Amino acid sequence: WDHCKHLVTVKGFVSTGFIKKVYLTQWAYGKHLVTVKGFVSTGFIKKVYLTQWAYGKHLVTVKGFVSTGFIKKVYLTQWAHCKHLVTVKGFVSTGFIKKVYLTQWAYGKHLVTVKGFVSTGFIKKVYLTQWAHCKHLVTVKGFVSTGFIKKVYLTQWAYGKHLVTVKGFVSTGFIKKVYLTQWAYGKHLVTVKGFVSTGFIKKVYLTQWAYGKHLVTVKGFVSTGFIKKVYLTQWAYGKHLVTVKGFVSTGFIKKVYLTLMIQLLVTFGIICAFLYWEALRVWSMNTYWFSSCMMAVVLVIIIALSCCVNIRRKVPFNFLALGLFTIAEGLLLGSMTV
Repeated sequence: WDHCKHLVTVKGFVSTGFIKKVYLTQWAYGKHLVTVKGFVSTGFIKKVYLTQWAYGKHLVTVKGFVSTGFIKKVYLTQWAHCKHLVTVKGFVSTGFIKKVYLTQWAYGKHLVTVKGFVSTGFIKKVYLTQWAHCKHLVTVKGFVSTGFIKKVYLTQWAYGKHLVTVKGFVSTGFIKKVYLTQWAYGKHLVTVKGFVSTGFIKKVYLTQWAYGKHLVTVKGFVSTGFIKKVYLTQWAYGKHLVTVKGFVSTGFIKKVYLTLMIQLLVTFGIICAFLYWEALRVWSMNTYWFSSCMMAVVLVIIIALSCCVNIRRKVPFNFLALGLFTIAEGLLLGSMTV
């Protein structure tokens, strides 16, 4: 069959349309000669079994089927992408190399060795041995999912001019819940033995943490805020070094001293009332059971605050219990004073 400048050998039938359902031994496509051992149906080489297929200036070896769309679900041994030749051992479906098993994949000027699958998105859930990020080469032993290196297991990760050794996972956000052995912050190198979650070093277990010109030794956790509820052995505050063996919370000391001041003022006022109010002083001296009753009330409130966590920690029960304790203690001390 004569097609343009090419001579096509036909061993079958030509029906309506351009070589529709015809069995060919050789088929000419543009300047390339394609060997065909199957059938060509409606559309551009639809569901045709090819041994070789020409794509642009590249020759692609095909051992499977081409269906509707651009090389959809076709089994390739080699596939040409721009100037790079990609070795493919799996399937290419709709989209850019979607769910395709590659041994090598070209990204920019870098050659990335891939041993897994690429799905929708940029190298989503793909198992890489090496991954190129800008000018740095990142060794990857896990998976990359949606987002920038999300939940990927890295051995080394480049951050700016610093090289960060990572032995855990990076999830959504900047190094979220990642186990680091060393992490570079500015000009300081921070040794980390725990996890970084959302926020700036939130709930991270540090052995040493650099703050300004001071070096802070930390044996606990840093939560939201500036070293909030963190267990420190030494903490630098201005030019002073404060030794702390518990937890530091924002405004904690302020609230404690304010509460103690209110309690002392109420207690002192009740005692002054017993001392300088003549009628109350005489009544207290004649009523012997009042002191014993107030002592029992104080003991009950102390036991309740010690044993019941809900009363001790929840508002407004904690304030009510503390107020009752302050009044009962003031009445007890006032009655015992006279």
